Amino acid sequence: MKLTALLILVFTLSVANANEESKRNDLNRWELRTAPIALIASWYTVDISYRTSDKFSTGPAVVIYGASAHGNMFLPSYNGSAVGWQMNYYFDTVRKNTWYLGSHAYFEKYNSYPHAAQGFSEHSGYRINTTIGYKVKNAGILSMFGIGVEYRDQNITRTEDSQINVDSHEANFFPVLELKMGIEI
Repeated sequence: MKLTALLILVFTLSVANANEESKRNDLNRWELRTAPIALIASWYTVDISYRTSDKFSTGPAVVIYGASAHGNMFLPSYNGSAVGWQMNYYFDTVRKNTWYLGSHAYFEKYNSYPHAAQGFSEHSGYRINTTIGYKVKNAGILSMFGIGVEYRDQNITRTEDSQINVDSHEANFFPVLELKMGIEI
């Protein structure tokens, strides 16, 4: 609850402190993005960013894990959600193709169903990632391609066929590949 209040406060201050120069020009203030490749795994992602200047945007991020209760062929299936905050710093103006530095922080809670196995695991915790990449803009359509690192800290309860629960805690770093598309509003 305190984290949610802090995130709302940061967003409100970011919007309130948008500089006057960018208010007078033709800068589109909003970015709406999703990760289309994540749809293969039935993950529905939305990033809503407010541009406080022509080099910085920030806002809420949501992921809905909508897979069924059966693992797919190559990966486990997730069912649950993640809610968090994201921000991007653009090395040049957002009006151009430019390099960017991005970051996401999420709290997530989901069930994972492994491939070709019975049982499932319940995950809750947080993840934080940082990426560096390139943003391509064409007629108000944004494409973002980046790589980076992610830290995950999760409490996991595994339920096997025999209904025995095994609790564990995992904290690890993972590589991240970011492929997002969106629009300017």
